[in-house]
Amino acid sequence: MQSKLWSRKTLLLVLVIVGIFCGSVFAYLTSLPSPERPMATITLMPFEFSMSLDKSVYSLHDNMTISFSLRNISNETVTIGKGSMDFEGLGLVTTESEGVTIGEGYPSRLVNVLFHFGYILFDSNQTVIDESLEGIEQTGYVLLFEPNASLNQTIALDLATYELIGNATPPFATIQKGSYQISGAIYGYLPNVEDHTLETQPINFTIR
Repeated sequence: MQSKLWSRKTLLLVLVIVGIFCGSVFAYLTSLPSPERPMATITLMPFEFSMSLDKSVYSLHDNMTISFSLRNISNETVTIGKGSMDFEGLGLVTTESEGVTIGEGYPSRLVNVLFHFGYILFDSNQTVIDESLEGIEQTGYVLLFEPNASLNQTIALDLATYELIGNATPPFATIQKGSYQISGAIYGYLPNVEDHTLETQPINFTIR
C-alpha cells in the first residue's frame, strides 16, 4: 500500500515537473524575436532600393507578400521617368509615400494608385521564368523625389492562382512547389542607370 502511494506521488511529481518544463519552453519560444524578413538592398546614388518578402517558406495556399522601398538619399530633388503600368490581375497593392509627387498634368492620386515597381522570378537553375516589369512608353509619367523622399509599396500574390507569364513551359503555367529566387526591380529613366533597370540581388524562397 505504501509502495503504491509513493508511486502515485512520484508520478504526480513527474507530471508537475514536465508541465513546468513545457510551460517554460513555450514561454521562451514565444519571447524570441520573429525571424527577420528576407531582404535585399542596392544603393546607387541617388537612390537606395530594397525588396523584402514576408517569409522564406510558403505553401501553395499562401499569399506571398512582396515589399518594395525606394528612397532618395541625396540632398537634391530627383526625377524618374516611368512607363505606364497596368497591375490588374497581379495582386493587391498598397502604397505609402512621403515627399514623392507625380509630374505636372497627372492626377496626384496616381502616386498611390499605380504599381511603380517590378520583380524577376527565377527557378532553382537561376533561369528567368517570369518577370513583371513596365516598359518605357510614350504614355509614361514622371515621379519627383524630394531629398530623403521615400516610396513604399506592397503587393500580395495568390500563389494558388499565380501564372508564370515569362518563360514558363507551357505558357501561363501555374507556379509549382520547389525552390525559387526573386529580385526586385524598378524600370524607367533613372539617374546613373544605363539600362533603365535598377535591380536587387535575388532572394531565395521555397514553396512546399
